[in-house]
Amino acid sequence: MDLIHATGEKFQVGEYEIFIYGLDSSTHSDWNKAGNGYKSSIIHTYKKRAAIFVSKIDDDKCYVYIYQDFKIQKTFVGTTPDDI
Repeated sequence: MDLIHATGEKFQVGEYEIFIYGLDSSTHSDWNKAGNGYKSSIIHTYKKRAAIFVSKIDDDKCYVYIYQDFKIQKTFVGTTPDDI
């Protein structure tokens, strides 16, 4: 597996802008071959306030962190991206 180093890419998906700043590949076809090192963020609302949702894959676990005011407000952990 080769880690792709990049300064970040921005994609528009519907009304959302997704920033991807870490990317690695895996054999998980059900994860669209994303792997350890994947990191992305979306700015959206959480409890009626602006928040940053950070997704990452690390040690073959999937995480979503919700940040407001530079503090983690909520964390989700799963064994697949669909779990979270």
